[in-house]
Amino acid sequence: MKIMKNIIEFKNVSYIYMPGTPFEKVALNNINLEIQKNEFVGVMGHTGSGKTTFAQMLNGILKPASGTVIIDEVDITNKNTKTKDLCFKVGLVMQFPEYQLFEETVHKDISFGPKNMGLNDIQINLRVERAIKFVGLDEKILSKSPFELSGGQKRRVAIAGVIAMEPKILVLDEPTAGLDPLARDEILNQIKFLKDETQTTVIFVSHSMEEISKFCEKVIVMNNGKIVLNEKLQDIFSKTEFLESIGLSVPQITKIVNGLKKNGMNLNNKIYEIPQIAQEIKKNLKKSEG
Repeated sequence: MKIMKNIIEFKNVSYIYMPGTPFEKVALNNINLEIQKNEFVGVMGHTGSGKTTFAQMLNGILKPASGTVIIDEVDITNKNTKTKDLCFKVGLVMQFPEYQLFEETVHKDISFGPKNMGLNDIQINLRVERAIKFVGLDEKILSKSPFELSGGQKRRVAIAGVIAMEPKILVLDEPTAGLDPLARDEILNQIKFLKDETQTTVIFVSHSMEEISKFCEKVIVMNNGKIVLNEKLQDIFSKTEFLESIGLSVPQITKIVNGLKKNGMNLNNKIYEIPQIAQEIKKNLKKSEG
């Protein structure tokens, strides 16, 4: 039996904003967590639940007030760990990443990270070409100014800049905020493709249950700085009442399943995709006909 290795570990991790002041806020409260290599993990919670603080701690932007964070077997809370090296290992895409674009051309923007890694021009160009393809853009766009692009294209270029560093862990903090449904799904499908092709571990922070249900294998639910659920996707949506009690809305498909169950249909409460509900309804109809 193959033993899976944890690539992320949080041990009794807490974080406090503005400690010792009237504005003190506990953002993370004694978090314990393990994430394995090549998992696609969704992190969700209402505003102020601690999910963005958690995301920023993964690449060393924030250091815990107490506890230990281990990334790829390296204790990043150790004072001797270099934050710069961690940035190359953990790629973080913040909300509205297009606002971070600043270079004259798309090529220069995407190559900024690889260049700071000390790679030569040939290596940099290969990574830029690979990254632009991963996000579904034509190479012709590389010579353009990033400020000439559409909002969706800018978002993809910003993500490509992180992908070009080929991080072992890709952290996405609400990467689809403000995008139309088509652009959102295209970007997330590309991220899923990247994960499958390169064995990258993906941490996807979102308030959207619909997005989480489409792409994630495991889901972490946060509330008031604590992890209140950490389960496989198919088990999360069976806890509708609890999720709604902490301010989260379940996917529309889950609401349909619950409505049908109230009307007497015997359905599996772990359904979260349309093909699944169609199959379950067919089963129920056959039983009623028989």
